[in-house]
Amino acid sequence: GGDLGTLSSSSWNEEHFYAKTNIRLSENKKLRFSYLNTFREDINRYSQSKTNPSGIPRTFRPEEGHTLFSAAYEAGKIAGWLDNLKVSVSNQTFDNVVENNREGSTKITQIIRDRDENMLGFGVQMTSPIAEKMRIIYGTEYRYENIKETKLQYVTTKSSGAVKLVPSTDGQTPDGTYDVINAFSMFEWNISERMKLFAGLRFERAHLDSNPSPEDLSAGFTLDDIDLDKQWGASTESLGALFSVGTNVDVTVNIATGFRSPNFTDALKFGVVSTDNIYLPNPGLNPEH
Repeated sequence: GGDLGTLSSSSWNEEHFYAKTNIRLSENKKLRFSYLNTFREDINRYSQSKTNPSGIPRTFRPEEGHTLFSAAYEAGKIAGWLDNLKVSVSNQTFDNVVENNREGSTKITQIIRDRDENMLGFGVQMTSPIAEKMRIIYGTEYRYENIKETKLQYVTTKSSGAVKLVPSTDGQTPDGTYDVINAFSMFEWNISERMKLFAGLRFERAHLDSNPSPEDLSAGFTLDDIDLDKQWGASTESLGALFSVGTNVDVTVNIATGFRSPNFTDALKFGVVSTDNIYLPNPGLNPEH
C-alpha cells in the first residue's frame, strides 16, 4: 500500500458442507452421489470495496450461495457390443446479491441486484468395441438453465435520512432460459503398441429465450431489442494421433474445429460495475467458429 497506511481488510464469513458416497452394486456396477453447499455472507473485498467519502463501501455482497447435487450410475461389461455405460444427472443453484453504493454531496444511491440461476444437467456416455483394436465412445448431454434477476434502487437523502425507492435507469438482465444439447462420438484405433489414431465428431445446439419487462430497459434499448428467441447449432470435428517414442515420452498431433454460441451474459447482461466499467447487451452476437 505504499504511503496509504493500513488498508481496509478483506473479510467474509463462509460455510461449506460436502458429502459423497459410492455404492458398489456388483463387481461391474456402481452408484455415486454427491452434494455440495457453499454459503458466504458479508463479503467485503478490498479490490472491489473502495469506500465512499463517508466510509460506505462502493461494492458489497451481503450473501452468495451455491449448491450442487449430482448422481451417476456406471456399469461395465454389459454386453458384447457395450463395454461401458455411464448415466449422470445434476442440479446446480446459484444465488448472488450485490450492493452498489454511490454517494454524492446530498444523496446516496444504493442499487441491489439479486441474481438466481438454476441449472439441470443430464448425460449418457457409452463405449462399444468395433474390432479387436478399435472402439467408439459416444453419447449425449443436455443442460437447462433458468435465470432470474431482480434490481432495486434506493435513494437516501443525507440531510433527512429519508429513503425512497426509485426506478432504475441503467437496465437489468432480463429473465429467461438457456439450454444446450449435444451428441458426440470418438473413434479410437490402437494400430500398434506405439501408435494410436482417434477421430471425433460432435453436434451442438443452443437455444436462448428471454422474457424481458419494461423495468429491464436502459436508454437506447426497446423491449424488442432484448426479447430474444434464438437458436444456434454446428458440428465440430477432430483428428489426431499419439506416438510413443520412448519409455516415458509420447508425442501427440491434433487438428480440430471449434464452436461457441453466445451465452445469456454475452447477449443480454446490463450492469454498471464501476464508473468506467459497464455491461451492455449485444443481441446481435453470432457464434464463434
